[in-house]
Amino acid sequence: MESCRNFLLDLVVQQVEAQAAEQGGRLQQPTSKNEIIVYALNQLPPIYVATEKDWQIQVNQPLASLRTSIEDAVCYAIENLWINPFRTFQVHPAEQELPALTLLRLQKLLGQETLTWRQLPETVQNALEYRTPTTQTISPPFSAEYLSYMLPARLNCYHALRLPVTRLAIEKLNRFPPEVIKQVRIEEIVAMALSQLPPMYASNTEDLLSHRQRAKQELGTKFERIVDLAVQSARKEFFNQGLPLLFHQIKAERRQAMSLLKRYFQSDQVNWRTCGDFVENALGEVKEQSKRR
Repeated sequence: MESCRNFLLDLVVQQVEAQAAEQGGRLQQPTSKNEIIVYALNQLPPIYVATEKDWQIQVNQPLASLRTSIEDAVCYAIENLWINPFRTFQVHPAEQELPALTLLRLQKLLGQETLTWRQLPETVQNALEYRTPTTQTISPPFSAEYLSYMLPARLNCYHALRLPVTRLAIEKLNRFPPEVIKQVRIEEIVAMALSQLPPMYASNTEDLLSHRQRAKQELGTKFERIVDLAVQSARKEFFNQGLPLLFHQIKAERRQAMSLLKRYFQSDQVNWRTCGDFVENALGEVKEQSKRR
């Protein structure tokens, strides 16, 4: 869900990177950084946002006390976290339903670390028709917005309650008439609900399931009441403003890219979930053809 983000994620990652630059050692390991990020986020009340206006409101808030809390959480994580060397860092594919992960895969396939959705159709065509080498990084550096957009894809960090909240919200929305459903955006419901729920981040399936079991025991019916209130609040927000969702321009680029790639591959099956497979298979066919020449 691109347009639903804990505002603290970017700040926690920045703090962990700063500590890693100062201390080095184990903090230079991606796994260690990831676990520290997860641990620190679980010490901080989440601030989920879904619209660009709400994100900007947070940016404009006095951040001194917030940064102090983040620094303390990160330092505490560094001092107290023990990382099991035998732990497997895998989660169910449903947790990884994120367009940015697809874009990350395409960046690796096409050899361009800063490839954007806007550049994707032409880059794919160039790669398959030998117009440019795919091993060169020719895209310009990411904008700050794209760096933030791609951040979750580069981490192994998932909120255990995001999927349950999303599924329950969709279940409740489906009980409304179609004209009411159009007045509510699922991203805002999820953001509102997760901001009222305890932080429960994890990097593997075992911890995700453990968090969900704990939430079931500790929250009980409160969980559903929080989602109900989020549905009501999101509907009011839509009537009040209907503001652009977070990353809405990048999402528009993605939709346009998928439309162009559908035409290029001549298949209606192309979407952000499948286009990685389409590109990988096409590159494999081109490679095989070149071997036979």
